[in-house]
Amino acid sequence: MIEPLTPMGSQPEVAAPEEKALPNRLLARTLGYFSAALLLTGVVAFAFAWIMSALFIDSSGYISETGATVLLITLFVSLIAGIVTGFVFTKNVATKTNPPWISYFLYSAIEGILFGSFIIIPGVTFGLIGEAFLITFLTFFACFLIGYFAKGELSILKFLAAALGIGILISSIIFLPIYIFTGYQGVWLFDFGISVAVVIIAAILVALDARNLKRMASAAANNRNVAMMCAMNLYCDFMIILVRVLYLLLLTRRRN
Repeated sequence: MIEPLTPMGSQPEVAAPEEKALPNRLLARTLGYFSAALLLTGVVAFAFAWIMSALFIDSSGYISETGATVLLITLFVSLIAGIVTGFVFTKNVATKTNPPWISYFLYSAIEGILFGSFIIIPGVTFGLIGEAFLITFLTFFACFLIGYFAKGELSILKFLAAALGIGILISSIIFLPIYIFTGYQGVWLFDFGISVAVVIIAAILVALDARNLKRMASAAANNRNVAMMCAMNLYCDFMIILVRVLYLLLLTRRRN
C-alpha cells in the first residue's frame, strides 16, 4: 500500500509533550484528592474518638449510658448528613465548572465521625487499626494496579462482583433461620462470610474504578471535576474495605 505524500515543508503530526502528560496529570490529581480525603478522615476519626473517650468512657473501657445516647444520635445525624452531602457532591461534580470542594471534604469529615465510632469499641487498639490499614492499603494498591494496567474490559470481575452481591442479598434473607438454628456460632460464621464477600466486592470496584480512570484520562485529563469524581469513587472503595477488614480482625480476636 502506497502511503500518501507529505507536502514539502510539512512534518508528520506528533503528539505534543503537553498532551502526553495529560493522563499523568489526571492520575496525579485523582490520587492527590484521594489522599487529602483520607488524611482528613483520619484526623476527624481520631479527634472524635478522643473526645468521646475523654467524656464518656469509664475506667473499665466501656462507654456510659449517656455516651451511648450521644453516640447513637451523632451517628444517626452523620448518616443523614452523609447521604445528603453525597447527593449534593454527585450533582455539583456533574453540573458545576469548579470542583465541589466543600461537599467533598465535608463528606470526608462525616466519614471520619462514622469511622471514629469504631475506634471506641472495646477491643479496638491502635495496633489493630494499624493492621487493618496496612491490609487495606496493600489490597487497594494491588487491585488498583491490576485495574489500571490490565488489558480488556475486566468482564469476569464484573460478573464476580454481581454474583457476590446477589449472594449477599440471598444470605440476608436467611439470616433469621441461621440465628434460630445455629445460635452464636452460625451468626459468627455469617458475619465473617458476609464481610469477606464485601471486601472482595470493594476490591473489584477498585480495579474497575482504576480502569475507568485510565479510560477517561485521554478524554478529560485536564478536568479537575473528573479527577475529583474518580477520587471520590476510590475513597469510598477504600473506606468500605478498611471498615470491613477492621471488623474481620475484631471478629477474629473475639473468636480467639
